[in-house]
Parts: sequence; structure tokens; C-alpha cells
Amino acid sequence: MKSDPIAANEVGEQTPDSIVKVLISESVTPHYFARSEDWTHRLDDPGTDPTRILAAYSFAGDFLGEVVEAEQLIEHGITHFEKRTKESCGCSIGFSPRKKKWYGWSHRAIHGFGIGDTAADGLAKIKTFDEAKSAACEFAASVS
Repeated sequence: MKSDPIAANEVGEQTPDSIVKVLISESVTPHYFARSEDWTHRLDDPGTDPTRILAAYSFAGDFLGEVVEAEQLIEHGITHFEKRTKESCGCSIGFSPRKKKWYGWSHRAIHGFGIGDTAADGLAKIKTFDEAKSAACEFAASVS
């Protein structure tokens, strides 16, 4: 992974799930930010060592997973990442301009949908990119 250092600081960010993230360093790739972070759960014993995570975030600031997972998405040609819903904790759909497909995924599975493919319901043929995106959303929800 080629990256250019951006910044390093020790500002703690508290997430809705009560995990405190402390930024150690940050770099940028052509498709996402990679951040080395120490994660600690609020309810951990005070002496518990944090877990070091090499996390990936979209340029919109949404969590993609660990860097190795983001690289797997890029291998599928996905370069545009989105959260499935506004309430989602991280991205689980994305678009591959190279393959002209919308993808839905979770930690368990990934599937792409393009024009002419069968929709997630297994019945209808996809006719538009909006339908492909909807099928990717349905798939992501079904494997979450």
C-alpha cells in the first residue's frame, strides 16, 4: 500500500458504541484514509492495554473496516464507498466504475450487481444503476 503521511496526534474520539479511538498516525491512499488507532472500550478495566487497529475510512470519514478489508474491496474494483443507511456504522455498499457494478457486502460475503444481472431477490433483471444500487443494499442487509 503506497501512502503519504498526513498527521499524527493524540485526540480521542468517542464513538456511539462507547469505543474510544486515539489516532496514532494517518496516511492517504488513492481511495481511502488509513489510520493507525488505539481502541479502548469505555467499560474496560483502567489498566487494560488498547487494541491497535489499522483502520480504513472513506474520504467522507465513514468506516470501511481494517485496511486489509479495504484492499479486498479495491481488488473488486470498488472505489466509491457509501453507508447503506444514514444510521449505518460503516460502509457496506460501493460502486466499481471499472466493472460498472454496485456491490453490497458484510464481513461474511460480497456481491456485485450491474445492468442485466439478476436482482437480489433472484427474480427481476436489473435495468438501471439505481436498481443495481438497491439490489446491493438488499444484499448487504441480508448478509449483515
